Amino acid sequence: MMSSNTSSYNKYSPSPPYSSFYFQKAARNMKRKPSRTLCWKPLGCFIILVLGILLTFASSSSASSPSPSSQQTPMVLRIRQLDGSIQRIQFEEGQSSSSLTLQQVIEKSRQILSAAEVSEALTDQEEKECALQFGKYCLPLVQTDSEEEDESKLRRKTLEELGIRHGSLLTLAPKTNLGKPKGGLQPKPKEKKAATTTAKTDRWDPYPDLAKDYEAALRQVERRKRNAGKLSFADLSELHRSLHVVEAQPAAALHRLYLCPTVAERFATAVQPKPLSSSSSSSLSSPTSSVPRVALLLGTIHKERRHPKKKRAAKTSLSSTTESDDYCQVAKVQAVWEPLQQPSKQQQSLLCYDASELLQLREKHPQVLNVAQWLGLVPVGWMYSYSEDRHGNDMEKQKRKRHKDDGDSSECGALPVFGLDVKTGARLQIEFMKHLGREDGQRFVTVAMHGPTGATEAFQFSDVAVQMVAEDMLMVEDLEGGSKNDMAMPQRFVPTRHAFLVDGRETTTLDSVLCLVNTALLQQQGSFVGQVSGGGTSSSSSGVKSNNPYQLTKKMRKALVQAASSSTPGALLELLCNFQVLVAVSQDLPQVDMQALVETVRKFARGLKKTTTLDPGVLERLLNVLNQGS
Repeated sequence: MMSSNTSSYNKYSPSPPYSSFYFQKAARNMKRKPSRTLCWKPLGCFIILVLGILLTFASSSSASSPSPSSQQTPMVLRIRQLDGSIQRIQFEEGQSSSSLTLQQVIEKSRQILSAAEVSEALTDQEEKECALQFGKYCLPLVQTDSEEEDESKLRRKTLEELGIRHGSLLTLAPKTNLGKPKGGLQPKPKEKKAATTTAKTDRWDPYPDLAKDYEAALRQVERRKRNAGKLSFADLSELHRSLHVVEAQPAAALHRLYLCPTVAERFATAVQPKPLSSSSSSSLSSPTSSVPRVALLLGTIHKERRHPKKKRAAKTSLSSTTESDDYCQVAKVQAVWEPLQQPSKQQQSLLCYDASELLQLREKHPQVLNVAQWLGLVPVGWMYSYSEDRHGNDMEKQKRKRHKDDGDSSECGALPVFGLDVKTGARLQIEFMKHLGREDGQRFVTVAMHGPTGATEAFQFSDVAVQMVAEDMLMVEDLEGGSKNDMAMPQRFVPTRHAFLVDGRETTTLDSVLCLVNTALLQQQGSFVGQVSGGGTSSSSSGVKSNNPYQLTKKMRKALVQAASSSTPGALLELLCNFQVLVAVSQDLPQVDMQALVETVRKFARGLKKTTTLDPGVLERLLNVLNQGS
């Protein structure tokens, strides 16, 4: 059978596919592999199983047996004492956090601290006043009979329940920290020092971006110096940044001020000449001196071109929309109000005005602001008069003697605004910034008038100067306090409470010229300055008494009664176009009638003279008030 198959295979194939060598090799491999697989695999698995059992038994026995190192390490706690030093407390072997109570720790710490050299000063009285601080708890060292139940339970708790472990830090704290659980140590209350300047939390900053707190920065720097023993350049830089930088301000909120000539002439006439006494320094001024006065200026804010005579350029498609830059804000004075002024003897001797009533306008004279609001007016500035020669600065040479050489040009060319004027004007501006807002209240002008000659100039205060006055930096004493030193004398150079920067240098003397911004002064007739029936302006009298701004003069009262009974239309309203007269009438007339009267006067002043008539009921009550006063 085999031969027949071989012969048939050889018949159809040219050569056999495998030789005899390959057949023999395959036969040998088939005999060897089954024998190795059946003998080796069971033996290897058995060996691996035995080794795993041995390793598992060894690890379990090592884990169940205690470590010799852990048995030998005793528990240690650290205690920070009152002087800041740290004392270590070591317990006996076998005492752990799960067996030790807090009371045991306190007794152990008291024994060790009393025996330690570092705690010799800790007497029994001091122990009663101390407590142990750990985490959020504070427990007294000495247990008393009046102790609360919560504290007693706390002493019986174990260290493990309280979260105290090996190496934890406990702190001795003053007894003031006792009570309910607190979140950390409470700092010892510090004694408050008397503040030399207005506290930042109490004051109102007119310009928050320019607000400084030099004293707070100085305290921080001194604290760092005590801790480190020296100052770094960063500390000096921080202290330098907390100083005000006084420099010339190029422009202010208002570009021009229009002052009514009737107001200026009436104000100059009210400043009556007064002969100087023999005790006063007659060498500082002329033989006669005018009485300084103050007044509040009320008006309106407008926008007009910076250069009115500038020709407009022809608009094209390429023209830029920059016309808003050509406009500026101006103030036009429409009325004036003079408060009651009673200068003290010291103010009269020092030739100073009395601005106390003006500084308390909102509290003492709210009807003035009400009438101004009904007329559409806002406070735009204040005006004061002076009698000494401030341009030549003779007073500065006599009083301060800053320069021994009389020919020094630095003493000449001074401006009429001194330190007292800067402080008074800035305080008024701050009050109106509180009332009207920072943006509207900063439009405030200071007008200075020389009494003997009538020379008038207008200024505005820089933002830094107003902020410095808000922080009470200028050391200008109040004349009402009875001060008799040279600091109360109006002067150009004013000392400050701490240093400030001028041209990069620190100084403590402020030149009032650096606080001023020049303002153009023009003239324009006001709408509520007072007019007579003939149509002309009345510059000789304001219609109210000089010693009481709420009482009409007999002449004005009589003129109002005659105008009310006359047949001439608008005669009464023409006389009532006087702000001071309206304020005087508001003292006795009800507020509802007063508002209707003021609104009628406002329409009349705007030009509606033929169609504006006064309500008969208001007119009747007004006549009753006028007749009662006569």
